[in-house]
Amino acid sequence: MEIKKKLLITGATSYIGKHLIKKLLSLGTYEITALVRKSSNFEILTNESRYIDFHIFESNYESIQSLFKKKKIDCVYHLASLTTLFHSESQISTMIDSNIKLGTFLLEAAKNYGCKNFINTGTYWQNYEVINRPNSFYAATKSSFEIILDYYCFAYNLSSITLKLCDVYGYDDHRNKLVSNLINDEVCLDHYDLTKGDQKIYFVYIDDVISAFIKALTLLEASEEYYKKHLVFGVFANQKHSLKEFVNILEKEKGKKFKIKWGKKKYNEFQIMNPIIEEKLINWEAKVPLKKGIQLILNKA
Repeated sequence: MEIKKKLLITGATSYIGKHLIKKLLSLGTYEITALVRKSSNFEILTNESRYIDFHIFESNYESIQSLFKKKKIDCVYHLASLTTLFHSESQISTMIDSNIKLGTFLLEAAKNYGCKNFINTGTYWQNYEVINRPNSFYAATKSSFEIILDYYCFAYNLSSITLKLCDVYGYDDHRNKLVSNLINDEVCLDHYDLTKGDQKIYFVYIDDVISAFIKALTLLEASEEYYKKHLVFGVFANQKHSLKEFVNILEKEKGKKFKIKWGKKKYNEFQIMNPIIEEKLINWEAKVPLKKGIQLILNKA
């Protein structure tokens, strides 16, 4: 009987997390533990929950340590984060806890209990006009954690890949996002107040994103090339589209005209108008163009 490798996933109840778990379970070669908080919405994983071992994070290192000691984790998928473009003073401590301290606890436990592989999640928000210039406090915490990850890799022989993601869209999306709301008609408004819509966006279909996470795991498992290294790769589509172009494509596919007031809303202070991102993940390619992705979502509706 083949021994299944043991994976720990944070952010399991996120949009990407639930689809990643579904894919990993379908492969049949991994035992999955999800690190969650008591406040997590477990209903998001209703269909997969019986195949997952849930471990409650108690906001301290000891709760992480006990998990690694018991499970002998082979690889961590770190997806969890607190995301906001504009932070308030009251959010600073929570964001540091979520985006820096939790990941550092995971790395410390990985170091102490023989887990050598770590897959981290970044964002193109970390690259405002140039690589590694965060456009928000959230993005700054993500970049700060990457520095810590660098240290653990060279100091304690860990192998890590950070996947910097662009805008993810797709089916079965429970997030309150403009793209999914427009596609699924979940917001009933007389009109939408939007910017001029000239900002370019890499819209990446969820199945392509999941294939990137699987590829990253394959790379770490198959090669010693990543030993003691932390490498950063981009996960982005083959073509950028402006927000206005996206709406035009969607309107054609749905046969519906949205009531949008273009230019009514101002661009954010550090709006990324033309994303730049690191080198694309090795041996990975986005396969679903935007028009096809929208068609797939509408067909599943």
